[in-house]
Amino acid sequence: MRRDCTLMIMKAQRNQKIEIISFMAMLCVVWWHCYCGSQVERWFIPGVCVWSVPWFFFLSGVLFRRTLDTKGRGEVVASKVHSLLIPYILWCAIGAVLTSFV
Repeated sequence: MRRDCTLMIMKAQRNQKIEIISFMAMLCVVWWHCYCGSQVERWFIPGVCVWSVPWFFFLSGVLFRRTLDTKGRGEVVASKVHSLLIPYILWCAIGAVLTSFV
């Protein structure tokens, strides 16, 4: 019972520090994709924005572990198949059909 209560509290709370860092990382990714080539951006992009993608990999691992603790392995795998694998296969099929006509 205590574990369930702890997991419910963890699920309800959001870490504001993680959200702030994630927001900054999102801004860096947007800045990276809007790179125009000025002298300031040539320093800023490699020097400051290089941490954003590794941050998202780290964060996904942390959140995956939390999801594994709250749900079972079977439920997590079924959820990932439904949300990732099926759309991937669908878009690959659509791409294969569209490129076969070109």
